[in-house]
Amino acid sequence: QTHTRARAPFLRLKMGVDNRRSPPCEAAVGGCMLDSSSRLVARAARATTPAEDYRKAALGLMLQRAQLPRPDIAAATQQLGCYCPTCVVCSRLPHDPAALAVQQGAARVSTDATSRATTEAQPAVVYPVRRRTFSDSRHSAALAFGQDAALRAAYQTAAGTLNVGLLLEDFDALAATVALSHCHCDGLSDLTIVTATVDRIELLRTLSLHNDYRLEGHVSYVGNSSLEVTLTMEARSSPTDQAKPAPASETFVTALFTMVARHPQTGRAQTVHRLRATHRTEHEAIARGATRLAERKRKAENALSRRAPNEKERLIIHQMHLETSGFQQQGTPGDVCWMDATTQTAIRVCSPQDRNVHGKIFGGYLMREAHELAWASVALLVRAPPRFLCLDDVSFRLPVEVGDILHLKSRVVCTDVARRMAQVRVSADVAILAQGTRHTTNVFHFTFYCPPANTSATSHHLTSATATDTNRGHDVPRIVPNSYAEAMFYLEGLRKLNRAVPILDAQLRAAEAAPAAQSRL
Repeated sequence: QTHTRARAPFLRLKMGVDNRRSPPCEAAVGGCMLDSSSRLVARAARATTPAEDYRKAALGLMLQRAQLPRPDIAAATQQLGCYCPTCVVCSRLPHDPAALAVQQGAARVSTDATSRATTEAQPAVVYPVRRRTFSDSRHSAALAFGQDAALRAAYQTAAGTLNVGLLLEDFDALAATVALSHCHCDGLSDLTIVTATVDRIELLRTLSLHNDYRLEGHVSYVGNSSLEVTLTMEARSSPTDQAKPAPASETFVTALFTMVARHPQTGRAQTVHRLRATHRTEHEAIARGATRLAERKRKAENALSRRAPNEKERLIIHQMHLETSGFQQQGTPGDVCWMDATTQTAIRVCSPQDRNVHGKIFGGYLMREAHELAWASVALLVRAPPRFLCLDDVSFRLPVEVGDILHLKSRVVCTDVARRMAQVRVSADVAILAQGTRHTTNVFHFTFYCPPANTSATSHHLTSATATDTNRGHDVPRIVPNSYAEAMFYLEGLRKLNRAVPILDAQLRAAEAAPAAQSRL
C-alpha cells in the first residue's frame, strides 16, 4: 500500500489528468484511455480511498462496461457514475451494488454473445484521417525523487538503487498515452492502441534516487497504422534547493517505442493521423524516424533466424569449438562458464490487476518481470549487483491473457570480460490451460555492466550502510555455447553487446566528469 500511495501522483499526471490537452470524461469512458489505465487508475485511486472498497467498485464497473456495446457505454456512465482519471482525483467513485457484483467470480473480461452479434452486424466505422503536429501528442511527467521521500522509497531496490523495472513500466504507459493523444481527434479516440515493439531503451547516465527527473514523450514518426514514440528522461533542478545553481538539461534515458492502432470493431490495422512538421527540427526528426524504420527492416532481414552467420561470425564459432573441445579431458577453466549453466526460470500467474483497458496483460508488467529475472541471472553469475545499460529489440508477438501461466527463461548468452559487460536473453512463453498449448510471446535482450570490485558505493548513490559490501564485484567469466542453437544465441547477443559499448563509454565519461564538476562548484 505504501508503494501504490507513493506512486499515485506520478501515475495521475502520466495519464493526462494535469495536462490541458487531456480528453473530457465522456471521451475517456468512450475508450480514449491509455493501454494500462485499468491498472494505473486502480493504483492511483487507492491513495485517497480504502483499497478494498475501491478495488471492488472500480474493477466491477470496468467489467460491466466491457460487456456493453459501445453505444451503451455513455448511458451506463450516467447510471453508474464516471470512471475516468479526473474523477479518481476528485474521489467521485462508483458505489453501485450492481457494479460490485459483476466483478465477483470474473477472471476474464468476456463479451456477451448478444452484444457481440449486434456489434458485428453493424457496419465498420470509417475514421477520418487528419494532420497532427508534434505538440498535439507531447506529454511529460515528473519524478521528484529528491523532494518526495515516499516516492523515493517506492522506487528503491534492496541495494539502494533506482528500480529500473518500474521505470520500464512507466515508459510503456507514457508511450501509450502519447500515441492516444495523437489519435484523439475527430472520432479516432476509441482506437485500440497496442505496443508492437520496443526498439531501444538506453541508460546514458547513472540514475540517482536523490535527483529529480522529468519524463517527456511525443510521436516522432508515423507510418500507415504505426506510430513511433520517442521518450526521454532528463534531470531537472529542484525548486526547493536554492543553494545550488540549476544544472543544464541532461538526458539520462532515451527510449523508442512503436505503437500500432487497431480498429475497435474489426481488429485490423487502422490508418492513423499524419504527422505534420512545423519547423526544421521536426522535419529532421521525421527524417530520422524514416531512417530508423529502414534500419529496422534491414536488421530483420539479416537476423540469424533468416540468414546464416557471416564469415567473421563463423570464424568466431569455429574458434570457440576448437577451444572447448578439450574441456572434457582437461576440465573447464575457472574463467569459463557454459551458457546452459546460467539459465534461470520464473513462473507467474497473470492476474486481473495487471491487465490493460483491453483486458490483456500490460506490456510494461512483462518488461519489468523480464528485467528482474535478467538482473538476477547476471547477479548470480558475478555475485554482485549489475547495472542496467539498455534494452534492445523487443517484439510483442502475441497478447497475454488474464489467467495464462507466464513462463520466463533467462540465460547469459555473451559477455565482454575486458569491459565487464553481460548480455542476457529472456524468453517469455505462455501456457494456455484450456487449450493445452504453449507459445512464445516475447523475447527480451538486456545488456548489463558489472562494476569492478574497487567501485565505491557512493558512485552508485547507495544509502544503505551495507552498500559497500554488496557492491564488491567479481570477475566476469567468459560464456561458451554447448550446441548450435546456443551458438546462434551467442552471436545474436554479441551483435547487441557491441551496440551497447558506446552507451557504457558515455556512462563512464559522465561518471568521471561528475567529481570534477562538483569540485568546481
